[in-house]
Order: sequence, then structure tokens, then C-alpha cells
Amino acid sequence: MSLVAGIDPGRMSEDYAFQLEARYGEGPYQFEKISGRLPHGLSLSPDGTVSGIPTEEGSFRFEVEVSDRRMAHAKQEYVLTVYPRSLIHYWHFNDLQAGVPDTVYADYSATGKKAFLYYHGSGEGYMDRVEDGTDLNSWSGVLGGSGLRVRNPSAARELRFMTPSRGFDYLRLSYAVHRTANGARWQFLEYSADGGQTWGAVDSPYRITTDYNTQTFDLRHLDATGDNDVLMFRIFFMGPEATNLSGNNRFDNIVLEGIKASDHLDQDELFVFPNPVTDGVVYFLSEHDITLYDTFGRRVLSARNVNHIRLPELASGIYIIVTVDGQYAKILVP
Repeated sequence: MSLVAGIDPGRMSEDYAFQLEARYGEGPYQFEKISGRLPHGLSLSPDGTVSGIPTEEGSFRFEVEVSDRRMAHAKQEYVLTVYPRSLIHYWHFNDLQAGVPDTVYADYSATGKKAFLYYHGSGEGYMDRVEDGTDLNSWSGVLGGSGLRVRNPSAARELRFMTPSRGFDYLRLSYAVHRTANGARWQFLEYSADGGQTWGAVDSPYRITTDYNTQTFDLRHLDATGDNDVLMFRIFFMGPEATNLSGNNRFDNIVLEGIKASDHLDQDELFVFPNPVTDGVVYFLSEHDITLYDTFGRRVLSARNVNHIRLPELASGIYIIVTVDGQYAKILVP
């Protein structure tokens, strides 16, 4: 019996759930954390689900033991990293001017290219400002003011977003939305990773109510959305109400957020912790073939296929860990 290695990263203050997986045993399985710790706000349930809302950032190493109905056992170490959230693009519409705009630029963009949206298609429908904004889904305390009104008929139109995500991964899109009595009752979100040449569904169609609600889409499973200079989204308006000559859907606080690519490491990169060394053990995010040298170039120890090393008694000072593929990291032994 064994446990499958690897666990998804999380983001600060966001719901998190990951199912650990056991193989080659006979269920039901019982999971238990036997060493290390999880980030504050997360816990491991006996069925192997790591869940909660993380309230601290960083990388956390812990070991889990699983047992099956025949009392066979297996152990596995995990490193769960919680990243800070970063705002990429934000429309709050409080500065939207009166009139009928063709294009609405984001109120904030963290990328070199500013995001924008437009109402693509044919027919008499158009966009304009509406005064019944909301603070639902607002970022950094932005107050509710104006919103974006997307008017019927909307059946032959779609709301398109150009949202470059260069430099960001693990995206999440969210917005507050509601409809008037005659507005489209259903919406459907798609994404394009090639500037609108091809499209794919983000999720199934979702129902729009007459009260503001937040729609949230976790895009971590859509790898092509990250670090993409031509990323686009589009919202379709569905149901018989979308053909009405009156009625509309209203949007506010459209937020695209993610993790800065510079904030996280590839699992194959050499990353050592804790540094300075605290208890004589140095950990890595993944297994490496390493050699430890002192500052005079003398070899202290070597190890193969290890995700941690226990140091011998060493004098205080700087030491250098070198991998077989040429990566290196300095560690401080107090």
C-alpha cells in the first residue's frame, strides 16, 4: 500500500480542499497526520481530506500515515504551500462615464497591458452605466457605486473580456451580478487561451437572480489561463428572457486575481528550508541528489534521491548545497 505524493497549493483566505489518495490497499482507509504541521486554518480529516481556509502564508511540511481495513500502513511526506493573493485586473465601474461605451477598460491592471471588456455581437443590445452598484466582491474596501448594465436583447451578443495574465498563475475570476425581471436568467462562461480563436467551457451554465450574487470560478485546473498574454473570457446570456426587448443583466466588481509567478517555485527547483537551520535538518520541496560543501570547498556529505538531510555536528557558518544538475543554495548554520 502507498500514498500518492504531491498536494495542490492554496491561497490565503480562500476555501481549500484536497483529497489525499491511497493505493493498493483495501478500503476504507484512515488517515492521520503524524508529524509536522498544516497551515493555520487547515486540518486533515480521517478520510484524507485536507480542507479549511488557510490564514498564513508559507511552505508547510507534514507527514501522513494511512491504514486500511487489514491494518496495513503507509507513510508519505507532503509540502503544502500557501501563496498570497494578487490582484491582476479589477473593474469597479465607479468612474464609468454616462453614455454608451463600446469598450470599458479595467479600473486597475497589474500587467503591462490594460484589460478591457466589450459587448460583442449583433442586435439592439448595448452597455451603459447603472447607479445600483454593490460592495459585494469589492477589493480593498471599494464602496459600491456604479455598475455595468448589459441590456437586452442579449441572445445574439456576448460580453467579452481581454485579460492578459502575464506573470501570474493559479487564477480566479469572480464578479457580482444580478438581473432585472426581464433580464437573461442564465449565463455561461468560456475562456480562450489563444486570443479568441478557440474557446472552452469554464463551468456549466449558472442561474442569475434578481438580487446581487457573486459568481466565482477557480481556474487552477486550466493551466493555459496562467501567464498568458492573450487570455480572454466571454459570457453568454441564455434563456428566453435574453430575447426580450427590455430587461438587462448588471455587473459590478469584476475581479481577476492570481499568484505572481515569481512567488512560487517549480517543484524541481532547489528550495531549502528552514534557513537558517534550526534543528539540524534541512528540507527540500522535492527529491535531489546533493552534495554539501563548506566555504573552503571541502565536501561535508553527499546523498542521493533525498527530500531532506540531517546535518552532522558543524561549526557555525555558511555552507553550500549543490545538486547534480548544477543548482545550489547557501544555508546558515547558527
